[in-house]
Amino acid sequence: MIENLRNKGQLVALFLVSVSLIGALSTWFSATVILPELSNIATLNETEEVWLTNGVQLGFVIGALLIAFFNISDIFSLTNLISICCFTAACANLLLLLSTTGDQIIFLRIFTGVALAGVYPPSVKLIATWFKSGRGIAMGTIIGALTIGTAFPHLLKAIAAET
Repeated sequence: MIENLRNKGQLVALFLVSVSLIGALSTWFSATVILPELSNIATLNETEEVWLTNGVQLGFVIGALLIAFFNISDIFSLTNLISICCFTAACANLLLLLSTTGDQIIFLRIFTGVALAGVYPPSVKLIATWFKSGRGIAMGTIIGALTIGTAFPHLLKAIAAET
């Protein structure tokens, strides 16, 4: 399996991209996991609570369309695009701690989705171009990282509930 990856550099690159995806994509459901707390702080109504989760999906679609329309992933370095978008998603998530209204929270969730559109699809493109040999293993690894990243906030909440 690993022997299909020709050199250590490829393995290191795959590891770094996977860890980055886990971290970045954990922002997808992080606010959903703390919905009761956010709802209490910002006194969210039911509609706003729904948009807390839907906002990320809407933002992802908007971001993906903008990236495609303006050909951003072909114009800019993929590693720079992914790095900037990871940082942006993290900052938007961090700003949730300072948000006190439903409108602010929904905007930040949409903005998180826009940023994540600059992380996951470009990561797939990056891995597909870097790996001529062992591409299937590499793609499976980053899809696994996507799955772990989106599920990670739920795991943390489950662990916290047990203690």
